Amino acid sequence: MKRIIKGQEPSEWTYHRLQPQADYDSADAESKEALRLSLLRDQGFVCAYCGRRIPCRDSKMGQTDSYVPETSKIEHIIPQNAFADTDALGRMDYHNLVVCCPGSVKRIPGISIEKSMHCDSRKKNRMIHFSPLSSDIEKILSYITNTKDPRAGAIISSDETIMTEIGGCGDKCYNSNDNILNLNHPTLRESRISVVKGIIQSMKIREKKNKVTIEWLEKILRQYENKTIPYSYVSPLDGTQKTYEAYMEFRGIAIYYLTKKIRSLSKQKLS
Repeated sequence: MKRIIKGQEPSEWTYHRLQPQADYDSADAESKEALRLSLLRDQGFVCAYCGRRIPCRDSKMGQTDSYVPETSKIEHIIPQNAFADTDALGRMDYHNLVVCCPGSVKRIPGISIEKSMHCDSRKKNRMIHFSPLSSDIEKILSYITNTKDPRAGAIISSDETIMTEIGGCGDKCYNSNDNILNLNHPTLRESRISVVKGIIQSMKIREKKNKVTIEWLEKILRQYENKTIPYSYVSPLDGTQKTYEAYMEFRGIAIYYLTKKIRSLSKQKLS
């Protein structure tokens, strides 16, 4: 998970929420699509929580050739039920909204469909004690990047409450009612650690020629830090297609691993 830097609220959404009697659910299709696209662009077309590419199509768990209807989901970080009935503006606050994946990658063996969900599909109307918009999110969360560790690819935190909310670490955590986001779903962990394995493989190739330099690692790091991938987005309203700049998938673990590697090499050069 990486911090989300919010851009400007789309004018269509501003207009809607300032109308008399307006509420989140009363927005028309054009306003909702303008909101969704703006959130997607803010996030570089990756899920606010797990970092997958979005929009995406997830199969319905336990069903063949059937997909969940949403390709992305607008999420309220502070859930709507936390706001007073009279606080419609709070429920529509752009700085409380992010966009997530459908949250249905794969059923975990021996675990119910409901508890195999992740991100907003698992969170629903529950509160979490951290935010992907927070300036210190990258200090709160880290990753297991040792490829031989059975927990490889897991997101972890030294804060016990946050660790439980992101999903804990271990098979017993999947069924826990306190597991709010299920970000250490086996498929998500595998996807994250595959990113690290790809970087390691590139390093091994360059090591043969003594070309694993700090400059080279910093170049790779910048590719993950910035929106370097072209992404073609098709409007669900009229089918028009436009290309935007996007982040790489699962960039959080890549940035964490590369930053540690650069620091290690820098210390070696100084010693």
